[in-house]
Amino acid sequence: METKIRDNIINELRKEYPIEEQVKFDQFSLSDRLQENMKLKIKYQELYDHENYIHSKLKDKLDILICNRYDYYRFESDRNLTKTEIENYYLPADKKVRKVKNIIEKQEIRVKFFDVCLKAINELYWRIKAYIDNEKV
Repeated sequence: METKIRDNIINELRKEYPIEEQVKFDQFSLSDRLQENMKLKIKYQELYDHENYIHSKLKDKLDILICNRYDYYRFESDRNLTKTEIENYYLPADKKVRKVKNIIEKQEIRVKFFDVCLKAINELYWRIKAYIDNEKV
């Protein structure tokens, strides 16, 4: 996948879900962040689960499509193709298969984005704890 497409998807997600701002804190916003963190965790967990579910469904559809396209090349095509030829040459070049794979790649970017967001939110507790421990000294 092109880096430009990947960057566009991530930039759109960052605009809609400004995770960098949501995990920032200082001594004045510390209690607010602690209260907000559980809400953020739930929100981003739901987003991650939803995007992961879509990714799973797309992969299922791809599997079905590959089976159908394999059957087409094997039994309905005028060519007498071997299993290896179909799997190595025809399926990877099939427009329908490539289209669905492209959609899946874009969806994987979304899933990874929300996974990173979840990790940032989970690390926020440790960062706050380290900040408090440093302030005690």
